[in-house]
Amino acid sequence: MILSFGVGMRIKLFVGILFALLSFQAHSATIKGLVERVFINEDTVQFRLQGDSCKYSSGQGDTYWKFDYSSNIEIKKTWYEMLVMAAYTGNEIKVSIPSCTPGSDQYISYLYQEF
Repeated sequence: MILSFGVGMRIKLFVGILFALLSFQAHSATIKGLVERVFINEDTVQFRLQGDSCKYSSGQGDTYWKFDYSSNIEIKKTWYEMLVMAAYTGNEIKVSIPSCTPGSDQYISYLYQEF
């Protein structure tokens, strides 16, 4: 069964989806830095970045970014390898985070490197 919408409904649907996408982007942030520490704790990879604008903003700097290693194993394996290679080579890594909570360990959205 194919649903057919009128022009007005299509516009409302488009605007609704657009606002949903924009609000999702507005709640994420990107941090960057050199990898200071990385380790695996059971199924979770945890790491810190030097001079992290979020974690060091409270003066604590003793909390970690993390991701679950057991889900989407190929992607997470690549993320872990990127962290280790960035630490080894001294290259900066960028991390997309959903929010900044300096006093607690937090899950990341994704990470990447620019060359």
